[in-house]
Amino acid sequence: MIEVVTSTNGITGRTFQAGIKPGWIRCSAGYTNTELITNANAITRIKELTVTKLKEIPLANVGANSNNISVLAFKIDDIFNDYIKLIKLSNLGTMVAINDIASVKLWRDVDFSTNYSAVDTQLGTGIWNPVSSTYDFTNSIPSGTNIIATIDTAESVINARTFKGAILSYNVRCNYGVSSEDAITNANLITAAVPHTVGIVKKDIYYNPSTLTVSKIKQMCKFLDSDIIAVLNIL
Repeated sequence: MIEVVTSTNGITGRTFQAGIKPGWIRCSAGYTNTELITNANAITRIKELTVTKLKEIPLANVGANSNNISVLAFKIDDIFNDYIKLIKLSNLGTMVAINDIASVKLWRDVDFSTNYSAVDTQLGTGIWNPVSSTYDFTNSIPSGTNIIATIDTAESVINARTFKGAILSYNVRCNYGVSSEDAITNANLITAAVPHTVGIVKKDIYYNPSTLTVSKIKQMCKFLDSDIIAVLNIL
């Protein structure tokens, strides 16, 4: 009896068909087999985990300190109804962890709206993984659960930076250790739209009116944005 153990990262549809060619078997006396034997049927790798994108999250502009912004709607199915123990969420946009993104969360889509709503229940908070550049979730999630991924933007988020939610191949794993070869990406970007602000520094100025000139006033004034034009009228 020959037994084959499949790997956790196998490719769906690939086959194994056992066979022994002439000369592949040798006895202690040195004689080898002269016949070819082949099993009539092939063993085919089935698809155990399926990651499905439920819909495209539309384009959206968000500000600083925005909470629970939907970035990806998806479902994971295991043919053996096994629990999902690892989900690695990627950002294919330009926002960076901590500076732009305060938090990434997964939610059970309770009302099946494929968008975050107040009735949804939180499944977990992602941990930033600098090695794989993913937000990793290690919560035990039942197969077939509709899931919404959301982000919270940081106060320091930079204008025009983007988030594009994605799950890459082999970034979902079930309790049995099998990984999904599926990859999904939201087609649209979530973009930071942070209003342009100007900082002003106040400084008390002490001067002698009898010696005040326009050039001295300009030296004592500090403008922090090139868009400001100061017009000084000295009577």
